[in-house]
Amino acid sequence: MANDGKGDGGCMYNVFSNNVFRGWGWITPDCNDRGVSLSISGYSTANYPHYYNLVVSNTFIGGAHDHLQLESGYNVIRGNLFVNAPWIPTNDACNKLVIYTVPRTYEPNPYGAYGNRHTKPGDGDAGETWESQFDMRNVFEGNRFLYTGPPPDDNGAFGIELGTSYSIYRHNVIAFSLAAGIFFNTSGSYSRSTSNAVYGNVLYANGLSHLYGGRAIQDVAAGIATSNYQTAPRRTNNFVVNNIVWHNYPTNLDKLTQLAQKCRSNFTDDSGDPLFISTNGIGYTFDPNNLPDFRLRRGSPCIDAGTWLAYTVGDGSGTILRVDNSLYFSDGNRVVDGDTIQLQGQTATSVVVSNDWRNNVLYLSSPLTWTNGQGVSLRYFGSAPDQGAFEYNPRGAPDPVAPPKVTPQSRQ
Repeated sequence: MANDGKGDGGCMYNVFSNNVFRGWGWITPDCNDRGVSLSISGYSTANYPHYYNLVVSNTFIGGAHDHLQLESGYNVIRGNLFVNAPWIPTNDACNKLVIYTVPRTYEPNPYGAYGNRHTKPGDGDAGETWESQFDMRNVFEGNRFLYTGPPPDDNGAFGIELGTSYSIYRHNVIAFSLAAGIFFNTSGSYSRSTSNAVYGNVLYANGLSHLYGGRAIQDVAAGIATSNYQTAPRRTNNFVVNNIVWHNYPTNLDKLTQLAQKCRSNFTDDSGDPLFISTNGIGYTFDPNNLPDFRLRRGSPCIDAGTWLAYTVGDGSGTILRVDNSLYFSDGNRVVDGDTIQLQGQTATSVVVSNDWRNNVLYLSSPLTWTNGQGVSLRYFGSAPDQGAFEYNPRGAPDPVAPPKVTPQSRQ
């Protein structure tokens, strides 16, 4: 879905709901991947924006280049299942993986098939300046990104190759990627991956190329990683908060991410246990009957262990709330309800009806009262927000019994 830059108004207010996108794309004779399941991109500018689209409750299984191509702003991507395990068989001409040597060399593909990343939001050059990059304020929430396969032409088997600015990535599950679960990266010469709010996600068992093979993919493997090419200022200053980043290979947060991004209150201790209901499914083959459940069980060290997303600026009351950083919150982008927020130490909530994110001012549906420096979060239970993608509700149903854990599959 794109605009050729010659019409009026761009592509806006579309809803993609409850669709199944399966097995779209191919490998060319010269071993490049082609085909995108859903594209909201092309000539997104101030005059021809592709804003205010909703992608909800869809299933994406098998995409050659991407499942979702997004080069525009103010869209909401929520509640979708993405699976891109190896699915395009190798053949006599294309049966290897790239190794980034000079000159370039190759190694056999140990998976017997190709796949790819799930999505690279912001995958497009900004033009001649960063100011012409129009991919701000997208919201990715409540999605499951499970399994990636090796591309035929590069090492980008990421969960999310994150190239937007000023967007929100929250409450997603990202597991079983061959490369990094999240990789801060950009395209072209001017675009930036900066000032995104990445919070309350689960990243588990990414970097599986360290178990199953792919030397070039191993170079960009981790739970969360950052490109080492032009890191500053193009891939920096992202807010990484309240995530559970656990048992990824070879590390949970790579060193460059810890230096270049603003990381707070993430659970990354592999010697501890967040007490997920189950971690089933590790490997590179998708089995819909053997999937993980990353909700927290009673007694989890991640319950009430999160920090506040933002803090109030000044004392006050009413429906206009100034905070130190409003990038964590969404007003719904004209297509869904805005966020329900809750202040530290209070039970009252209010809905964000508008977010002046350039000036850090939230406009609320009902009045609240606050003091300077008081914590602001989405709705939470207990004394503070939880870490991870699922807020534990002690007043909810009893904890289900955890299924037995499984060991990684053998290389086929």
